[in-house]
Amino acid sequence: MALRRREEREDEGAACVATGRTGDGRDPVGSHVGWKILRVSIEGIDDADARRAATDRAREAAILELYRIGQISSGRAARDLGMGRVEFLDLANRHQIPTIQTTADELEEELASLEP
Repeated sequence: MALRRREEREDEGAACVATGRTGDGRDPVGSHVGWKILRVSIEGIDDADARRAATDRAREAAILELYRIGQISSGRAARDLGMGRVEFLDLANRHQIPTIQTTADELEEELASLEP
């Protein structure tokens, strides 16, 4: 089976999210070099719709966490969730995840560059 960035297997109530980058830092479109698969599996739920909903929520939570800790970009997260970037940023905001990810050092550099 070919490795894809995201794989959903509704029959088993499972979803996979690929994480990682190629050696040169690019998102490996169509490639699996350097990628790890995070597999979310919801078992013990007989209702297929409930299992699919739970799996979708778990995948969403995993992607939001990867974005929050800086492992993936907002564009990548949006793509993996099948939505636009603005829609993803709104979702992150609803979950109280900062959408402007600037470090204290970066902010200090920016402020210093504004001083005469």
